[in-house]
Amino acid sequence: MGKVIINHEVEAVILMTETIEVFFKNENNAESAQAQLRTLKVVDMYIEEMPEDARTTLYVPVFPASLDTNTTGSARGPITPALSSVVDDVSGPDYPSYLLYVEIETDDYEQALEILQNHEYYVRKED
Repeated sequence: MGKVIINHEVEAVILMTETIEVFFKNENNAESAQAQLRTLKVVDMYIEEMPEDARTTLYVPVFPASLDTNTTGSARGPITPALSSVVDDVSGPDYPSYLLYVEIETDDYEQALEILQNHEYYVRKED
């Protein structure tokens, strides 16, 4: 009778991740951002429609801190919340009604923020 030897080698990998929660006025913008983010090392990502009472929360639009037109990653600068009125060309609510939740490996966090700079998104105002 033959002998079966099973060798179990376990390799533990610890992933360092960052969480991003951003809000969009319409589903198309959220899905467009999600599609571009899929090219990165995403651990978890989903879009969720916000309940009707979400409009009572204050959201602020986010724009690049640098208005430099050079689109290379490092030249664009960090993102900065800014209070401003933003006109939405797509019909829909006048408040952010879609949450994009992203858990991403830390190595790709900066690149994810650069991708989001190309989309009109909002963050929840901190108290």
